[in-house]
Amino acid sequence: MVHITVSSDNEIGKKGQIKKVKLSHAFNYIIPQKLGYRSTIDELVEKEKNENTLRYIDEIKTSFLWEYKRRLNGLNIPFEFNKDVKIVVTQEDILDYLLGRGLIRENDELYDKIKNKKIKLVDFGTYPIIYRFMNNINIDITVHIIKIND
Repeated sequence: MVHITVSSDNEIGKKGQIKKVKLSHAFNYIIPQKLGYRSTIDELVEKEKNENTLRYIDEIKTSFLWEYKRRLNGLNIPFEFNKDVKIVVTQEDILDYLLGRGLIRENDELYDKIKNKKIKLVDFGTYPIIYRFMNNINIDITVHIIKIND
């Protein structure tokens, strides 16, 4: 096997990608057709650095999500309303609740997930909400809309 750097977008891959192919395929087809060239040591080192960096970023994101799961999973969020008031609870209200108590940070993956999940609750009751992430991480939050008597 030999590493080939793709010269231009084609059936082998996109320009700049490094592919591992059989030696005969490389020298009988790819290189003569100028679809790619043998990768240099510097290109292979750069590819390894990029893969390690991306893996490290994924590990950091996953650790943040596990921390949020530990902190927020099973959380009950109460909203109280008088019985005569028109009720509307949206994802913005849930974000305000979580941000106001320091349970999440702005502009991270959980914040974006909550902000993008359109929620509009308009009646009294209990509403379970599940946020699903990569690596099968689920965070379950329950919103309670409670009627208070004056």
